[in-house]
Amino acid sequence: MMTLSLKWYLFAGCLCWLCLANTVKLNAQCHIDDFNALKALYESTNGANWTNRSFWDMVSEHEMPLPDCDLSFLHGVSLNTNNRVNIVDLFNNNLSGELPVAINTLSELNTLSLNDNKLSGKLPQAIGELSQLSSLSLSNNNFSGVLPESLVKLKNLSILFLDNNQFSGTIPTAIDSLDQLEWLFAEENQFSGNLPAALGNLTKLMYLSLYQNDFEGSIPANLDSLKNLQWLLLHQNNLSGCFPTFLCNLTLDSLNLSQNMQLPNSGNFNAIDSLCIEPAVQIGLPCNDGDEDTIDDKIQPDCSCAGELMIDISDVKLNELISIYPNPATSFIQFNGAQNLQPITFRLYNQQGQVVLSGSVHSSSKTSIEHLVNGIYYIQFFNTKQKVIIPIVKE
Repeated sequence: MMTLSLKWYLFAGCLCWLCLANTVKLNAQCHIDDFNALKALYESTNGANWTNRSFWDMVSEHEMPLPDCDLSFLHGVSLNTNNRVNIVDLFNNNLSGELPVAINTLSELNTLSLNDNKLSGKLPQAIGELSQLSSLSLSNNNFSGVLPESLVKLKNLSILFLDNNQFSGTIPTAIDSLDQLEWLFAEENQFSGNLPAALGNLTKLMYLSLYQNDFEGSIPANLDSLKNLQWLLLHQNNLSGCFPTFLCNLTLDSLNLSQNMQLPNSGNFNAIDSLCIEPAVQIGLPCNDGDEDTIDDKIQPDCSCAGELMIDISDVKLNELISIYPNPATSFIQFNGAQNLQPITFRLYNQQGQVVLSGSVHSSSKTSIEHLVNGIYYIQFFNTKQKVIIPIVKE
């Protein structure tokens, strides 16, 4: 017959085992990697000042998960069927500081939405370890620096919002590794360099917005492969060359190439009605080559933008370059020899020494004097180094 003490020993042992099993079961609801990652996120982004931090004390005030830990209670956090964190959505929640490296332990994270906060610093290389991520939204923060190379490892990414930050550097040339990408918004940053031809390999891309950056070079011709494209927004950059003819074949809801000064007509594609009929009409259209010493900038046969070099008058006598006719004059005066000159200011004085007319020879080589009374006047031309005065007669 079993003694009472032995029965109690067996009962106590069984009870302890049940308690341990129950504790393990409860702790299974709160994965330690997820717990640590969320704790690091809270501490690195000034969690105490978040707008909504409901139930975040579950991770902020403890070093280890409590027996009743359930991360789904946390504001902005959702779990999948494996009780792993798959969504972190802290949109417009007054987060500040930098993203922690420990975020990489959210190994089943599908959606990370941190837009409209005050986050800063560089994106950690660890972001590329979130292999399940399909949506990354970091819009409207203060992130800076170049994009981490690891970003192109996010093979499941379909949504990438980087807009309105201070990112710089180039778009990774291996961006075509993100072959599931449908939305790419990177406008209002400081990106530079050429648009990578790899963009043309993102055949699922529907929305491409890269405006208000410092991109240069030509528009990649292989963007014609983007048959699903609905938006192409490249305005306010430094793009150059001719418009690629594939633009005529795309059916887009929104196309904007404006304020690219070295493109034909400064990128105003829609203003060139005949472009899709005869692309050669781009040759000779106005552009801005960015050189202050040239005039009459226009698209050249090789699709570059170039103008005629103005004469440097710093070491040339003004009176050897400019003459006035007719003189005497009745209704207007014209400046002979004013072509291809750097801008020269002029002032017209009456006999009392009063300025009755002023302007720029470069901007207006023909000037009306109909409003002046008849008499003798003196016109003065000058730049930073020289002055010359020529008398004229108004009849």
